[in-house]
Amino acid sequence: DTEGRKHDLLRAVQETGRGSGASPDQRAAIEEAIVSVEELGAGEGAPLDLAALDGTWRLCYTSASDVLMLFEAAERLPLLQVGQIYQKFECKGRSDGGIVRNVVRWSIENLLEWSI
Repeated sequence: DTEGRKHDLLRAVQETGRGSGASPDQRAAIEEAIVSVEELGAGEGAPLDLAALDGTWRLCYTSASDVLMLFEAAERLPLLQVGQIYQKFECKGRSDGGIVRNVVRWSIENLLEWSI
């Protein structure tokens, strides 16, 4: 059941342009799939195991307006492309909850690529 729910979520986010092209129906289906996966966790009110998140995660979908703005900006500037976006969690062995870094790969079509 766990793998099935994860697969349903990944399938729901496909064809959405990482969220920038998601229709209202797609967003609703994705929210349902997210809730379904979250229900597999330790239960409501249980502390989050941040060490389990440690590592680098590639963005497949977002509804966060600050990230969606990156995609909108790239659409208005035809040479600028948003590449992969990652979140790097540095949590293991930390008592302060850890650090989360956003990594965005940008490129100018056929010329230059950089990460911030």
